[in-house]
Amino acid sequence: MKAYYLLLLTYILSGIYVFSIVLNTPLIDISLNQVNSNYVIQDMTYSKWAQKHDVNEGDIILQINGIPIHQFTQTEYDPYIRAAETILIKSGDENIREVPIHYKDLPEQWIMQVVIPSLYFILSIITVLYLYIKKQNIPSISLLIGFNLAVSLAYISSGASARMDMLGVFVNSGCLLLSLVLLLHFIKHYLHFWNIPNKLLSNIKYLYILPIIAIFIRCCRFIYPPFAGTDSFIILILLSVLVIYTLSIFAVIYVKSRLLQLKSLFIGLIIPFTPFILLFLLPKILLGKYILSAEICTVFFLLLPFNVIFFHLTERLYDFKYHITRIRYYLIIAMIFSVWIASGLYLFIDLKITEVILTFLFITLSLIILLYIKENFDFHGRKILFSSKGNYIHQLYQTIQKLGTVYSINELLTVLSQEISNHLEINNIYIVIYDFKNKEFSKNDNLAHSIDDRNLLLLPTGTIVKNKQFYLATIHEDGNFKRFLFIDHNKNIRLKPEELLWIELSLAYTSIFIENTKIIEELIAELNLLKQEHIIEPSWMKKLLWFKIENEKFILAQDLHDTILQENISIARQLDKLIYDTTQRHAKSEQLADIHYQMLHSIQQLRLYCETLKPPLLFQMGLNTALERLFEKIQSQAHFTLDTTIDRMYLENDQTILSIYRIIQELLNNAIKHSEASLVTISVFESVQGIEIIYQDNGVGCDISILDQSETLGVYGIKERVHALNGEVVIKSNKNKGFSMKLFIKESENSNDFNFNNR
Repeated sequence: MKAYYLLLLTYILSGIYVFSIVLNTPLIDISLNQVNSNYVIQDMTYSKWAQKHDVNEGDIILQINGIPIHQFTQTEYDPYIRAAETILIKSGDENIREVPIHYKDLPEQWIMQVVIPSLYFILSIITVLYLYIKKQNIPSISLLIGFNLAVSLAYISSGASARMDMLGVFVNSGCLLLSLVLLLHFIKHYLHFWNIPNKLLSNIKYLYILPIIAIFIRCCRFIYPPFAGTDSFIILILLSVLVIYTLSIFAVIYVKSRLLQLKSLFIGLIIPFTPFILLFLLPKILLGKYILSAEICTVFFLLLPFNVIFFHLTERLYDFKYHITRIRYYLIIAMIFSVWIASGLYLFIDLKITEVILTFLFITLSLIILLYIKENFDFHGRKILFSSKGNYIHQLYQTIQKLGTVYSINELLTVLSQEISNHLEINNIYIVIYDFKNKEFSKNDNLAHSIDDRNLLLLPTGTIVKNKQFYLATIHEDGNFKRFLFIDHNKNIRLKPEELLWIELSLAYTSIFIENTKIIEELIAELNLLKQEHIIEPSWMKKLLWFKIENEKFILAQDLHDTILQENISIARQLDKLIYDTTQRHAKSEQLADIHYQMLHSIQQLRLYCETLKPPLLFQMGLNTALERLFEKIQSQAHFTLDTTIDRMYLENDQTILSIYRIIQELLNNAIKHSEASLVTISVFESVQGIEIIYQDNGVGCDISILDQSETLGVYGIKERVHALNGEVVIKSNKNKGFSMKLFIKESENSNDFNFNNR
């Protein structure tokens, strides 16, 4: 903690110092050309300031801040006026006058070098404090904190560096390279987190010498003035090599692993780096002149630390995924229109590139705010939004309720056609069924047009198409029948997009209801058959239920016997001793207090046991909240550090939710009992395969060959749960080399539920 606060104090003091340099001396950035013994203005960055004060190319500079220019020895090797409060110039008409330099004449510079850096400075402090306070148990958090501070300090010191302040130059150059080295170090940890080996990052510690080299190179500039210019070129070369090296490593790793999380992080690196590399870094090295200045390109670079934090700590800090996805969607839309508008302003109005960039940022931000406000209005008016017939959501809800009260497929299809007819105010609604066994359509005398079955059987479920006579849609398909919806439009009815969406949603629910109705019909048919055979209750059902009940009773009794019952027996013995011990007339208050404490502890254990049997938060607040509470409880009991990464998941199947919770619960209980680890890592996220759970510890491990033959350590139960969800389990472990388990759960597929036909 002392090292952390020392680092933060150094950051704050350095930031205050470089800010004072920027505030006291505005940047003027005038390029000079030595003609005979005079220094003549060759080029000026801020043309509007020059026009306002009638400063022109060819004017001679006599003094800077009241000091004759010939006394500035570095001007001979570095012919620039970078910062000044006043300059004394002689115009072409031999008129000598003093020109003041104030920020009020340089509003762009005030925004880019004072306002934005100060806001970023404060934001970085808040972010770092939050990271340190909330997530001290994440191993790579110190690298993220250092990376954030290095990027921030490199940015806010760029103004002092541009003014050639010695400390500002050292801080800027050192932090630029240090930030990239810390990024590479973080990537090494990140790859280790996903078990991705990479030999190129094995000796990352040697790269920490680069910031020291950069500071030494900058020192040479002040010690030996002719070295001016060469030092900047060398720093840019080192920076380019590190940037390209970082992106190349990440690109190669992503191509090999194809991990979705790496793709997201790689995109988060590419977006901030691209403008800096293509518009400033490479043109400056290859052509000697940049396309966009560093102060503009580094605005994009500022996104880098927050991208890394968001992608690495999504769901560990806050529900970023939802908000980032929404902002990213808004940002894409806003940037397209902002580029269009900014390009038009640049082409048709005489604006500088800096003004165009600021206009682009303002329009983008304004559009994002507008879209956010629009979304909130749309949400509150969602029930009647863009509806010519009123409340579509309410009508859909009523339709679903009516469909849910039907217990046969024929009645279900009848209710569906009636609801669609009432909603669309169309009478010609038909249900047609194709029998795969007889290879024919059901007859419908009301169907005025012939059915073209060549393409009809290829129509996927839920898709609505239009031909010359009908709107067509497949309601449901199984091994025996395929059911179709026909809406006769008589060539004069055109359904609106919201009406088609309403039909698609109704068909989706109907398809689900048909599946459920089939199961109900099969169960009723089988029970009726058993009833006809005078069998009141099927033997297989009795056997299954009683076996499950007795098994759960046995497990519950064993656990209660080994824990809470033993504690209560101990309490009873102590009370007996106090009651019947004649040698001790009065019980000591300390003994009673101790017994009272044991009783409270037993009650607490019983409460925790009940919560374990039925987690109270699981179905009330969701899986993520229940897991967070579980992690807090485990961390308070365990002797290891628990590092968790849990994506925000929206699962609809209660069995899947409960199974995932039980699997993680069993993994952590095993870790407490058997692992002897100092670090346990749990990751749960959605991937292409479905739900993935990754467990790792650095404990004593075990022999997998023995583990596969054993049903101990709870591994057998975990495997059974995963297999019941059509999942897979991969275990890796060796003695004294830790234990890892990767589980895949295919959420989209049906679990291996009990089938009445396979009893």
